[in-house]
Amino acid sequence: MRIVVSGASGLIGSALVPHLTAAGHHVTRLVRRSATANESQWNPQRGEIDASVIDGADAVIHLSGAGIGDKRWSNSYKREILDSRVRSTKLLASVIAGAAKRPGVFLSGSAIGIYGARGDETLDESSAHGDGFLADVCKQWEAAATNAGTRTVFLRTGIVLSPKGGALKKQLPLFQLGLGGKFGRGDQWQSWISIDDEVAAITHLLTSNISGAVNLTAPAAVTNAEFARVLGSILRRPAILPVPSFGPKLLLVRTDIVDGFRLDRGFQILLTAYPELRRQVDLDALDVHTFDPGALVMHRGRSYVVGDPFRAPRTFVSTLRAPIGTPLDKVRIAMLRSRTLRGDARELLGGNDLPTVVALRRAGFSQKMINRFFRPLFGGIQLDPSLTTSRRMFDIIFRSLGAGDSGLPRLGMGALPRQMADRLPGLVHLNTRVASVDGRSVATVDGRRVECRAAIVATELPAARELVSLPERAARRAGAVYFAANRAPTSEKLVVLDGSGKGPVLNAAVLSNVAPSYAPAGQHLVVAAMPDVVEGDLEAMARHAGVEQRPPFSPKRNLAMGNGVFVCGDHRDTGSLQGAMFSGRRCGELVAGALA
Repeated sequence: MRIVVSGASGLIGSALVPHLTAAGHHVTRLVRRSATANESQWNPQRGEIDASVIDGADAVIHLSGAGIGDKRWSNSYKREILDSRVRSTKLLASVIAGAAKRPGVFLSGSAIGIYGARGDETLDESSAHGDGFLADVCKQWEAAATNAGTRTVFLRTGIVLSPKGGALKKQLPLFQLGLGGKFGRGDQWQSWISIDDEVAAITHLLTSNISGAVNLTAPAAVTNAEFARVLGSILRRPAILPVPSFGPKLLLVRTDIVDGFRLDRGFQILLTAYPELRRQVDLDALDVHTFDPGALVMHRGRSYVVGDPFRAPRTFVSTLRAPIGTPLDKVRIAMLRSRTLRGDARELLGGNDLPTVVALRRAGFSQKMINRFFRPLFGGIQLDPSLTTSRRMFDIIFRSLGAGDSGLPRLGMGALPRQMADRLPGLVHLNTRVASVDGRSVATVDGRRVECRAAIVATELPAARELVSLPERAARRAGAVYFAANRAPTSEKLVVLDGSGKGPVLNAAVLSNVAPSYAPAGQHLVVAAMPDVVEGDLEAMARHAGVEQRPPFSPKRNLAMGNGVFVCGDHRDTGSLQGAMFSGRRCGELVAGALA
């Protein structure tokens, strides 16, 4: 058969095309880039395709479309998910219908998401369509294929399991680190199909007489808890860490309480060496519980304690033996510690600036040391696994780690802003959205206007840019995934680093080992940091975007916008709690001077 395939580089297509070719079929791949052998270029967004490729073909298999789990589901990406499917399907259906010799079959992609979330209800191809974004996408996707004028099959595919991609590939690293488990209660049904069965089913549908919708799933669905147990047993990693179910939320310095667990908005750690923290906050009142100095590095299924022998001498031998770098690397860490602790922090911010990874290489650190220690630790802290952020910020953070403790307030990170707000009784008004700001008043979206002599916009950068004129700056997204467990995967009070460098987890910690108040009695709370995590991969996640701090990086950005409007936030100084608090103090002093 002569078969045309779109989406040939995707999870299903990359397995299907070699299978069809090996069976003796001639396959032409539709590609968006410049075409090579056995390929034809097309651009469905512009309606461009070589119709002669379709004319006379025996079959067209349409699998292309923007990945459901590839990016965060912003409004713009939702449009891309829909448009990439509907436009490409309409184009193919139109060309097939207009061909002098129409292909005998049009196999068009779809998904079981068309049924929506239906709980324990048994569903087949005759079941009514559901509600929700994915259901709407699938309905429009299938409708776009109906006018092809040939036998048309809608491939309503379930969760495709393949170690080479898709949901399974994203879950494997979590289970391999001992962080795998069910989502929430684990009673959600998962209709799945192996990649081999998916390929076999599509191959069968090429020559059968079936038309219309076909559910491509295994005969028996499983619950999420059953799936987690089986996957955990195969990998010899017990699935002990169920994920509490709560929606994706914007990360601020805030703590939510969910089923008795204290969930900070992201994996946040309080560094007591921050000068502004000591200046503005009563640390004793926060009752900070501290991590042990160092980290627990996971490498090839084993864990190694890499400590700070200057503060924890008992870790000297384990640190020396840990396979994270050469003995000389560990000497260089001591030298780095000495350099960053010496003198004033302002000297570090004024030093020669380079990308962190370049600075580490120039300092003589081996690639092994960079990949197994610096990348997972600082990639998680600075939301940059590539370590291309400013060497100045790296030096400041490294100094802070060595000069003080890393800890968690007993009541969560949200206790920090709460303590500061309590000093202003009756003056802080929450849950009030602002529409516009000038130096004389602040207008809220509900029509109120608050008169003022000066206005300070103290928000994250995207929100600030909606109110005042600020240049756009690139940002890095991050996710924190929380797990609840009846027993902790480790008893250490250390940050756990992924020494393999494969991700998606860079670092993790058993927060309840450090601060027992983070979990109900008899339970434990684990957090995993995953920079650039994709919304929808896991049910429980807290997200935020940190402003990029590429070299040359300079703090102390302008706070006065003119006409009585001022701006503060970590985007005006260093991207850290220290930067946010220092920026706030600078702004307050500037306003006080302007009004004096």
